[in-house]
Amino acid sequence: MLLRFLSLCLAAGFLAGSTARAEPPPADAIFRAEVEGLVKRLDAAGTAPGSIAFLGSSSIRLWRTLRADFPDREVINAGFGGSTIHNWLFYGPRLISRINPAAVILYVGENDLATGSTPEQTFEDLRRLYHLLRIVYPDVPVAFLAVKTSPTRTAFTASIDAFNALARGFLVTRDHAPFLDAAAELRGPDGAPRPEFFQSDGLHLSASGYAIFRRHVATFLAARAPAPMTAAKPPAAPPP
Repeated sequence: MLLRFLSLCLAAGFLAGSTARAEPPPADAIFRAEVEGLVKRLDAAGTAPGSIAFLGSSSIRLWRTLRADFPDREVINAGFGGSTIHNWLFYGPRLISRINPAAVILYVGENDLATGSTPEQTFEDLRRLYHLLRIVYPDVPVAFLAVKTSPTRTAFTASIDAFNALARGFLVTRDHAPFLDAAAELRGPDGAPRPEFFQSDGLHLSASGYAIFRRHVATFLAARAPAPMTAAKPPAAPPP
């Protein structure tokens, strides 16, 4: 794990230096305690090969029904924050190096766009994160959940749509990297977010919203990373 972690740190530094965009101040420290707790949980629980890793921001962190939604899989919830893609580039190596998944589900970008990053800047950061994941998971399917438009963030709808289009266009050229457009189902015919799919804060998903995420992820897993067959139990010996 140490060698993997060091390789990821070097890669993250290289990728961070490969863009002309100035790095933000070290505000990443606001998530340090949360990430440390997540690292400890991962180390204590262990991560079985063949698990499904969910990485991202609070839309992943607050997906509290993951185990019930995917009862036949070992799932890892590695969401933290409020996080941005910059936060994932900063902390990602510590988390990614501890996971040996059969598939990765990624939800990032919403907080970047909501805090002033342009679609193009956010997309470039997504490409950096994708390449970081590919360094350690070269053949593992990595599915990207499209960024949703929340009722409190409708001012960013145009930016979200532009970013999603860039992400889709990039991922379609990659192997094992589907774009899961669950976000489209969270909107009505007028393009506005449907309130029933969101909590009362107008930002995070309700149970109905997560049910849509679950369906898209389940379809992806069935096609790209089906659950391993469990060995059948031998028939009981006949009584003497």
